[in-house]
Amino acid sequence: MPSLQPILAAALASAILASAAHATATCAGDNAHVTLTGKVALRWDGRAGKHLRYPVLALDRPLCFRSHEMGDVSAATRVALLAPTAEANRKLMRRKGQRVTMSGVLSHGVTADQPPEDLMLDLSDASDRK
Repeated sequence: MPSLQPILAAALASAILASAAHATATCAGDNAHVTLTGKVALRWDGRAGKHLRYPVLALDRPLCFRSHEMGDVSAATRVALLAPTAEANRKLMRRKGQRVTMSGVLSHGVTADQPPEDLMLDLSDASDRK
């Protein structure tokens, strides 16, 4: 009777490789054009004497992000939304609580003058839809 051990080992190795490939494929990178879905929420930034309110997208599913320069974010649950104009920002803030799908350029939120989220979605050249 042939041993099942080599067959099981091969099946396990195949499953591990497939899982690793899927995990790698689903991570966004620096300046990736992405489409994300979630609910618009508002956050407050009180750092360094600032008292700013800004919109974020509370994601339906955690997002993986890889950055060679700034480090990885393995499970982001919200993304700061960067609108191209003050009027566009006000419109986003009025959408608080609404479920939306938005497209833009994803980047790591690393500078002191940006919202204190791990990731930012720049909507400058993007359209959004419900």
